[in-house]
Amino acid sequence: MKKIIVFVVLFISFYNYAQNIDALKINAYKVYDCTAKQDFNCILDLSYPKLFSIAPRETMLKVLESSFDGNTDFKIKMITVDPNFQYGKIKKIENKTFCVIKHNNAMTMTFTEKIETPEMYISLFKESMKTDDITFDEKTNSITIKLISTMVAVADSTTNNEWRFLNDDKSGKIFSLIFNDNIKKELGL
Repeated sequence: MKKIIVFVVLFISFYNYAQNIDALKINAYKVYDCTAKQDFNCILDLSYPKLFSIAPRETMLKVLESSFDGNTDFKIKMITVDPNFQYGKIKKIENKTFCVIKHNNAMTMTFTEKIETPEMYISLFKESMKTDDITFDEKTNSITIKLISTMVAVADSTTNNEWRFLNDDKSGKIFSLIFNDNIKKELGL
């Protein structure tokens, strides 16, 4: 009888884990697809809700729209690439479930005025985005940036235990405004 109970408990645990990782993968592809299509409402729908404690959703939407579409100095266009998701371990920390996900990402910034010193821009982007894969196309007056992005998946009571996402902003400032240092340390961020 004990063997049957142990088997049932292990089976249920494995089944729940498999469902959880499947849901994580589905939602990770959704948020990546929304980002590649620059569907800002979709991105915000899949964002971790406590992000909106920093700034209201409407403000976040305006920031995204102005950063990509409403800027008079340059336009950003996401480039669809194979994200090649690398999923970290799923960790339960302080009644929240986390997974750090790394993936390929790419974008092109096309400038409205001719860039006279592209090396300066390239150097700046290399440092701020932590990538060496940056190229300048003089003909289109654009810079293409390819990098490994990091997003953090979170499932907790505020998400009805469904996976929602935060992009790691390389400096970790946004993450630190929402989560404490212990969580950041546990996730290796």
